[in-house]
Amino acid sequence: MKKLKPIFFLIIVILTFFLLSKINFKQDLIWNLKNLFHPKIVFHLKKGYILYIHDFKNKITIEKGRETLITSSKGREFNFTTFKNDFFKKNGPKFFLELNENNLIIITGTGLISFADLKNYNLKKDLKIIRSNLRELVSLEQIVNNPGFILNMKIFNDEIYVSYINELRKNCFNTTFVMGKLNFKKINFQKIYSPKDCIDTKNPYGEFYILEAGGAIELIDENKIFVSTGTFRFRDLAQSEESIFGKILLIDLSKNLQKVISMGHRNIQGMYYDNKKEILFFIDHGPQGGDEINLDLNPLDNIIENYGWPIASYGEHYGGKNEKNKKKYKKAPLLKSHKLYSFKEPLKYFVPSIAPSDLLFVPEKFDPKFKNNIYISSLGFTNEGSRRSIHSFFYNDKESKLSNHEIIKLDDRIRDIEYNKELNSIILSLEKSGSIGILQKL
Repeated sequence: MKKLKPIFFLIIVILTFFLLSKINFKQDLIWNLKNLFHPKIVFHLKKGYILYIHDFKNKITIEKGRETLITSSKGREFNFTTFKNDFFKKNGPKFFLELNENNLIIITGTGLISFADLKNYNLKKDLKIIRSNLRELVSLEQIVNNPGFILNMKIFNDEIYVSYINELRKNCFNTTFVMGKLNFKKINFQKIYSPKDCIDTKNPYGEFYILEAGGAIELIDENKIFVSTGTFRFRDLAQSEESIFGKILLIDLSKNLQKVISMGHRNIQGMYYDNKKEILFFIDHGPQGGDEINLDLNPLDNIIENYGWPIASYGEHYGGKNEKNKKKYKKAPLLKSHKLYSFKEPLKYFVPSIAPSDLLFVPEKFDPKFKNNIYISSLGFTNEGSRRSIHSFFYNDKESKLSNHEIIKLDDRIRDIEYNKELNSIILSLEKSGSIGILQKL
């Protein structure tokens, strides 16, 4: 029987890629196979695919797509170039990017890591695959059932940090953080924060949503890290001092300690820490409306700030105040003031939502004549309003206020953004088109 296993695996791999070559994916996702075959066949095909990309695939070739002139709401002009491969759409479809010296590092929603240098981009570029032990930490079954399990990635001093949705036990999930030495052949990750608690899909609160997991990462130094956790829609936990869910935590690797920095959060996916001014900026997804830009003026002062979720929010439960949502509003009232109820007011909130995904400080060099320094990427399943855009602001640190709101519409779901000083450009991951974007000021 043991001799038959390699043959069976080979047959599965060959069959998988024969079928994939014949199928036209309406939504560009491998996971739509469920409509075509018996569930057991689909499950094994997906496992074969994950095994292939993690263990056998060697490169991803991206080719130059569109080159467009973009004009912002403030009249600034940009050159916007994309480099595309449908592979990114079929693996999450979200993907995250980081810069290490002049190398672009990418991780897909399924946990595949690749890299390429940013020099000499022209018509196409090969991203070389980096092997890792992520599949030893997360089972094939978990990846197949949740192909967007990766939540974020950061690189600092040749260390790579990744957050992901972890199924601690059957149907019970939390947000886990790992770290590994950046190696362009293989990265061996180890867990740096893996809670003992998890939220069951069937819980006393009565709601569960796997994508409300947080997962933002921001580095203070090589030993201290800020991370965010979501509530998986068990909203009450955000206001519980006994729970690690719905919080920003400080992880001290040198002391093997974790402590709560702030609470009352829904789903923080982007953070930025200003080491000089000791200010932590972060963005939080609201429900239907109520996305927030927040800051903590001194996150290391041992005072746990409370940002109000789910008691206070400028958004509404999905569907609004109808009969169906009466129980939701009783448990989570979403009151339309934070300060009035002793919570911290956001720097800015968005109604309707923009679906903020990442937050970046861009140096003045990007455009010396324009003083906006905070840049926020946004998602969205449609182009309505100011979704699928980059939003920039000027932050006045004397008054702790944002001003000069600018919108750069790109008409794509922007998952992640980074600034590259050599190219003086903003690099973006665009998950709707499966592209890497380069935005340059003209």
